[in-house]
Amino acid sequence: MLDAVTEIKLREEKKHNLIFFNLPNSTKNSPEEKMADDITVLQNLINELGVETSDFGKVFRIGRVVSERPQPIIVKFKSLDDKISVLKNSYKLQKSKINVIIKNDLTRQQQETEKALYEELKLKRSNAGPGEKYFIRNGLVMLSKDSK
Repeated sequence: MLDAVTEIKLREEKKHNLIFFNLPNSTKNSPEEKMADDITVLQNLINELGVETSDFGKVFRIGRVVSERPQPIIVKFKSLDDKISVLKNSYKLQKSKINVIIKNDLTRQQQETEKALYEELKLKRSNAGPGEKYFIRNGLVMLSKDSK
């Protein structure tokens, strides 16, 4: 496990990043052409969300190349406001039937914490009585006030 200083530094490095899942891999041959394709696809997707964004800082794919599934793309936005706007408008992708998932780029510790939180939510929902609704807010599993 990382020490607190390293964790804070990693979170600071990742705070402008989003990860895009299920964007198709480019069919171009050269890395420069593939990068240009990825940026074009991302720009079109972000425009479809209705977000006016400035240029991206960095764009790169992560993970191994597997033919049946595209690699995720990490986008480092120059502006935190652009990142937040894209994340806030990502719900529009569900309405448009585009199978792209957008998530925050989390550190390993944040991923583990989030996984434990969702496991706790799943457990509470499975043991919930009729009318009880649980949700996650600010890192806590909470019972809805509407529950009876």
